[in-house]
Amino acid sequence: QPFVQAIQSVPVASFVILALFWMKSEALSVFICFLIVFPIIYHNVLEGLFALDPRLSQMGEIFRLSSFDQFRAIVLPQLAPYLEAAQKTAIGLAWKAGTAAEIIAMVKGSIGEALYDSKIYLEMPRLFALTLWIILFSALSSLFLTFLFKKVLLALERKRPKKRKNSPSIPLFMGKKEPLLRLQGVKKDFGKGPLLQDFSYTFFPGEVTWIRGKSGSGKTTLLNLMMGLLSPDKGEIFSAPG
Repeated sequence: QPFVQAIQSVPVASFVILALFWMKSEALSVFICFLIVFPIIYHNVLEGLFALDPRLSQMGEIFRLSSFDQFRAIVLPQLAPYLEAAQKTAIGLAWKAGTAAEIIAMVKGSIGEALYDSKIYLEMPRLFALTLWIILFSALSSLFLTFLFKKVLLALERKRPKKRKNSPSIPLFMGKKEPLLRLQGVKKDFGKGPLLQDFSYTFFPGEVTWIRGKSGSGKTTLLNLMMGLLSPDKGEIFSAPG
């Protein structure tokens, strides 16, 4: 955060003058555009990450999706509106800042140099023409990047997850006595006293099990332990293959 705050606060002119000591003027506009765009992308992605639905991430873990599949199918679609908004804002600012950097650094053959010449020689028609070209380029690049972003996002969302190895599954019908899940001496404590203490139970196929208890008694914790979202502090959990 301090690094991003510094980038946001330092004037563009100061960055341009400092950067001229370290790099060629031709590469300056790209560097300045990055400095202007990065905080916008950073804050939007951060807000998107804070707004992620943890239940969807839990679903990905339960279905044993790979990290890449969880990112493209769960995280990326939720981040997409924030990224698209950041891109639309950043493009216009990048053109403004890049042109300003070219004017200050006097980059030969650039739009910034042409604008500077128009100012020196008081060529108002040329100044307006160049400004319109910048607006046009900014609008077209924004449309192109939005189109490209949606295409890539759609392709990633439609990509099938990698096939997982098939494990032998236990048929779900009454009378089959091999257990599906067995908890043995399970203990779970979040620092305020144990929610579950020496809990043991065996779940069989076809049975209906009713888990009841008052609020805070550990029902959700027990389900998370059964699904593998939490690890027990003590005891063991055995699950059938598949």
